[in-house]
Amino acid sequence: MDYVEYCKQLKNQFYLDFIVWVCLSILLAILCSFAIYLLVKRRTKWDIIGLILLVIFMAVSLFQLHKYMNDFSLVKKNEIYIATGTAISTDAQKSKDTPGRYIRFRIDDGAELNLNLYYGQIYEGDRFEIVYLPNTGHAVIVQKLKSKYKWGLLLCITGYR
Repeated sequence: MDYVEYCKQLKNQFYLDFIVWVCLSILLAILCSFAIYLLVKRRTKWDIIGLILLVIFMAVSLFQLHKYMNDFSLVKKNEIYIATGTAISTDAQKSKDTPGRYIRFRIDDGAELNLNLYYGQIYEGDRFEIVYLPNTGHAVIVQKLKSKYKWGLLLCITGYR
């Protein structure tokens, strides 16, 4: 199977999110420096609270950016992972209009991933072939596969795994 189109789609999604996280980190760094300036100038308790909150947000942003930097090296080398597996959670979005889905996915070799992908409704037990990036969890579904179980929907409803 030719995965070029799916890898291209995955790269486009990754680059867009990467740019957003870089811009957010820069904005938070600017706000932190402004908060430090205000703290030195006025020293009110609200300046201290604001600086603490900004530092927490900055730490979270840098942690996320670190994951993107790890995947960025994989994207540059064109090392995108391909796997088949089963969704072990239902998507978090209840609206059918929202394309973004966040699911827990078990690869056939047993590893579990949190994936961020764009697809219609995804139910527990659905099987897919995907291309993905391991650190950020960005994924694109190549194809939906037949379920291992004949009664996949019934097993999903009863909670059997």
